[in-house]
Amino acid sequence: MRGLFDRVRGQLQNTLQGVAGEMIAQRHYDRARKLVNEGLDRHTAREVIAELGPTLNVDSNFKACVHRLLAQAYAVLEEQDQSFEHLEKTLEYLYNPVERYHHERRILEDFEMPVENLMSEVHSEIANVHFLHARYREAIRHAEEATKLNRFNLTGYYLWGASLLHLEIPRQEAFEIFMRALSYDKGGVIEGWLEELLPEYLERYRGTQR
Repeated sequence: MRGLFDRVRGQLQNTLQGVAGEMIAQRHYDRARKLVNEGLDRHTAREVIAELGPTLNVDSNFKACVHRLLAQAYAVLEEQDQSFEHLEKTLEYLYNPVERYHHERRILEDFEMPVENLMSEVHSEIANVHFLHARYREAIRHAEEATKLNRFNLTGYYLWGASLLHLEIPRQEAFEIFMRALSYDKGGVIEGWLEELLPEYLERYRGTQR
């Protein structure tokens, strides 16, 4: 009987420790998010990393949010490998149906966007890293996924089309990808893309605008 009592007491202590740990992690996360919202520079990026370090080993319902903030902080410090690792961890959590369910309200409140938009944003940033390292097929895969999750993600269309231009694929295909974004372009962004990357298609594009 005493053994059973000791086990129950042990389980209760573990539960209480877990709750206390999550409350402490929440305070660290809230301070880090405030710093990010106020604008990151190299100094505050280091503060964010220091704040979030203690939260990584705590079982919480905002782990994807933590990794998103860490990715942003490491990007400001130009530590691209670390930033990339946290971008991938963000998606790892959000592609898990259970984790995604627990994160949906948190992301809507803390990032002011639906979870799909945050995932789209992260896919774009991963695509950009692959693009800069000349991994064009991986860049296309992530850029395409970014536009599926959020059709308004112009960065996704740009990286998708720009990556196609580095492969042995007809340039027409890149133009067609850029034109998919036409309905969502409110500031002449696509014309700028064409001037930069596909000047031979400029007149054709302008013809669609008359």
